[in-house]
Amino acid sequence: MHGVAVYNWNQYINYFDLYNKVALRRLNFMRKAEIQSKLIQFAKHNIGQKYELSASKLLTFESDFAWETVKEERGYFCSELVGKALKSVGLLDEKKSSGRYWPVDFAEVSGLQLLRGAVLGP
Repeated sequence: MHGVAVYNWNQYINYFDLYNKVALRRLNFMRKAEIQSKLIQFAKHNIGQKYELSASKLLTFESDFAWETVKEERGYFCSELVGKALKSVGLLDEKKSSGRYWPVDFAEVSGLQLLRGAVLGP
C-alpha cells in the first residue's frame, strides 16, 4: 500500500483507479494565508509516512500529543491524515483523536463543524 505522497491532480487521476469517485471540498477561511504555511509544513513533515489502520487507532477517543512531536514512524489512514492536518492548524478539536474521523465525516452531509469560522465548501 502507498503512504502519504503528493501528486498533481492529473497524475493522481491517471495513476489511481481504486476509486469510482473522489470528493474535493475547498477550505473556506477568512484568514487562509495565516494557516497555509502551517498546512504546507504539516504536509512536508508527513510525506513518506506509511498507510496504517489498526484497531487501537479506531478505539482511541482522545489525542494526547501535538503533531510536531509525532515519531518518525507514524502511519495514517486517509481521513485520519486530513483530521490531523486540520487539527494542526486549530480548525478541529485537538482533543478528539484523528483516528476517529472517517471519510464520511468530511462529506457535505455530515455537517462537520470546523473551528475559528472555517467551513468546507460544497
